[in-house]
Amino acid sequence: MTTASEPERDHRVARRARRQAAVNSRAAQREDRWNNFRFAVPYRTEGPKISLGILWFATVLGAAWVAGILTIIPVSVAVTVGGFQVGHAWVTDPAAGRSAHRVGNIVSVPTFRFLAAVLALLTALGGWGGAFGLGMATIVTTLLALLTGAWFGGGIGLDRAIEIGALLVRCAIPVGVAGGAIVAVAVAEPRAFVVMLALVSAYEAADFLVGTGSPNAVEGPIAGLVSVAVAGFALRLIPPEPLTQDSLTAFAVLTALCCVVGQLLASAVLPRGGAYAPGLRRLDSAMLTAPLWLVLLPLLADA
Repeated sequence: MTTASEPERDHRVARRARRQAAVNSRAAQREDRWNNFRFAVPYRTEGPKISLGILWFATVLGAAWVAGILTIIPVSVAVTVGGFQVGHAWVTDPAAGRSAHRVGNIVSVPTFRFLAAVLALLTALGGWGGAFGLGMATIVTTLLALLTGAWFGGGIGLDRAIEIGALLVRCAIPVGVAGGAIVAVAVAEPRAFVVMLALVSAYEAADFLVGTGSPNAVEGPIAGLVSVAVAGFALRLIPPEPLTQDSLTAFAVLTALCCVVGQLLASAVLPRGGAYAPGLRRLDSAMLTAPLWLVLLPLLADA
C-alpha cells in the first residue's frame, strides 16, 4: 500500500511543480512586457485590488444616486492621488529621460509631485460647472502650470521654464480632465452617468480578472469588450433618459473602444507603461470615455 502511494505522491508533487513553473513563466512574461513595452497596461495584484474596485464603484454610484455633484468627493481623491503618483514617476523613474531629470534637478521631488496633485485636483473641480466649467478649469490650470514653470525655471532659461510647465501639464491635465468629465456627466445626466459607470466598471472588472492571469496583452481587453457587450445588452432593455435603445447601443460600442484606448493613453501619460500609478489607473478607462459622453449626451437631448 505504501509503495503504491509513493508514485502517486510523486506525480502530484511533479504536477504542482509544473503548475508553479507555468505560473512563474507567465508572471515573468508579464513583467517583461510591462518593463519593455512603452504602452504596456500593467495588472498589479499586490494589495486589495478587487476590494478597492468594488469600494470605488459603490462609492461613486452611491454618491451619484444621492446627488450627482457628490461624485466630486471620491473622484477628487482618485485624481489627487493620480496626479501625485504621475508627478512622482516623472521625476524619479529612470525611463523618464533627460528632460524630466533636469526638471527634477530644479524642482524637488516632493514639490513637483505636490504641484502635479494640486493642479490635477483644480482641473477636476471644474467638472462642478459642467462642460464649460471643465473647459475653463483646464485652461486656467494649464496657464498656472506654465506660470509655475516660469517661476522655477525662468531664472535659468526659457527652455527650462517650458520643460517644467509642459511636464506639469502632462502630469496633471489628463487625469484632471478624466475626473472632471466624470463629475460633469454625473451633474448633467445622473441616469446616463449610472449607465456609463456600469459599462466602464464591467470592462475594468473583466479586463482585470482575465488580464492578471494572461501572458499576453490582448486577453484582458477582449474579456473587457465582451463584458461591455453583455452589460450593454442588459441595459438596453430599460434605457434611462435621455438614452434610447439605439443610442445606448451606440454609447456601449463607444465606451468599449474608449476603455481600450484610454488605458493606452494612461500609459502614454507615464514615462513608461509599467510605472507605478494606481491612482491614474483607477481613471484610465474613463480618460476618453467620460469626455466623449460629456460632449455627446447633450446632442441626444437636442435631437
